[in-house]
Amino acid sequence: MIVAAVALLASSAVQAAPLFRYVVTGVASTDLGTLGGNQSAAADINNAGTIVGWAEEASGVRRAFRYSGGAMSTLASSTLGTRPSEATGINVHGRVAGTYIDGDDTHAFSWLAGSLITLVDLSPWGDPLKSSATAINDSGQIVGQRAFVDHDVATFWSSPGTFHALAGDIYPYSSFVRDVNNAGHVVGREKNFDTTRVWRWSGTGISSVRVPVPASTATGSYPPNSNDALGINNVGTVVGFATFRPTDGSALAKHAMHWNGTNINSSDLGVLPSGLNSVADDINNDDFVVGYADRLVTYFPPFTMNLDSGFLFHRDFGMYALPRPAFAIWSGNCRAKALNERNASNGVIQVVGTCDTAYGTRAVRWDVTVALRSTLPPGTGP
Repeated sequence: MIVAAVALLASSAVQAAPLFRYVVTGVASTDLGTLGGNQSAAADINNAGTIVGWAEEASGVRRAFRYSGGAMSTLASSTLGTRPSEATGINVHGRVAGTYIDGDDTHAFSWLAGSLITLVDLSPWGDPLKSSATAINDSGQIVGQRAFVDHDVATFWSSPGTFHALAGDIYPYSSFVRDVNNAGHVVGREKNFDTTRVWRWSGTGISSVRVPVPASTATGSYPPNSNDALGINNVGTVVGFATFRPTDGSALAKHAMHWNGTNINSSDLGVLPSGLNSVADDINNDDFVVGYADRLVTYFPPFTMNLDSGFLFHRDFGMYALPRPAFAIWSGNCRAKALNERNASNGVIQVVGTCDTAYGTRAVRWDVTVALRSTLPPGTGP
């Protein structure tokens, strides 16, 4: 009887405990500037708040940048010199992945504290015309593409001097890589097979699984080979987009999708009110997602246009449109590209991307304050 009473009390305490959910309580935006030119774009951010991307110099040349402490600077390197370049990823240690142009070729690189390494991209039967890096994980493993005359090959660099073809070096089956997590799981697309994949590097070999589309509903269906995976977190959750075919016969659209890595279908994250399209670009380990979605804007009645807004998504609050910064042109687009983890001390998630200005695209950072609020347990309240 005593045991039963204790169990009952414990059960009541659990039932009475408040539930918690995330809510967005504030957003501040920052124009990251340029390197003297008109345009810039942010590609990635780490948990220290260091941002990488590309920015124009006064000459109009695009250079890879690193933004930290409120200042933007080029990636110092004798190899880069004044060559055009862009940074596409940064890890927790501050190591950067990117691509630079050398004559008519491009080369993937790894950079840390002024030291640059050009990634080896020589194939058994000859050098590709180009290579490019798209992402880096905390172990320094880099993913990207090697481009030949008539096809691209999704590539995993386990070290700067060792690469592995994820989908095979076989013409004409082009393949592309978008992101990599700390387990060496890579997301991308095989273009000619028209399938989206998660490739898994084990150290001894490569396996892959297909990323599924959402299940059909009464309002529409998702063609099975019309999705793309753009981001993956360390839990193995994948985000991207799937093509949506409405049952009413209206035009095809893109819908942001989310796949937990095990379910038979992915989930449709929806669109913004009055919008038709959405794309999810990145996801952190707490399942916060960023991307962009369009909304219908009336600019001179009765004329309207669809403009993109960056968004932050979580299942607790849905798709939250990030406010357009004051420096952005009203008739332009804003797109969120990457995010870091929520800071436990102040609740801030930093999101980076781009907004259009009167002078072109500009790198932007949104500091989103996400608070935890308690709610009543299910079945209670008025």
